[in-house]
Amino acid sequence: MEETGLKNFMHEAKQSIENFWSKLNITPSDIIQIVSCFGIGFLFGLFVRRYVKYFVILMLFAMLLLAILQHYAIIMINVEQTKELLGFSETATFDMIMRQIIIDVRNKAIFVGSMILGCLLGFKVG
Repeated sequence: MEETGLKNFMHEAKQSIENFWSKLNITPSDIIQIVSCFGIGFLFGLFVRRYVKYFVILMLFAMLLLAILQHYAIIMINVEQTKELLGFSETATFDMIMRQIIIDVRNKAIFVGSMILGCLLGFKVG
């Protein structure tokens, strides 16, 4: 008798969760993406907690090295090509790029929030 009650309880719980997600207009693939973003954020938080000073030093060194190499004309950084590589038009200004990033973050707020929550938890745990 208890087994039937447990099955009914599990079925009702599953139905209520499915109804909740359908009201929010979230599909199972969205749930997988949310969990993935949380996991990536968590790992990034762990990384930042342990290795942030090395990462910052490495990035500063790389930027300084690129600036020096460009100054002496050993390499040439094509900004228009870089914009195109990142998915922006060649004529896009910094303001246009920042506006597009803000629009993308608003459209994907639940994913960004999940990633930030994971990052904060990973930073706290690490």
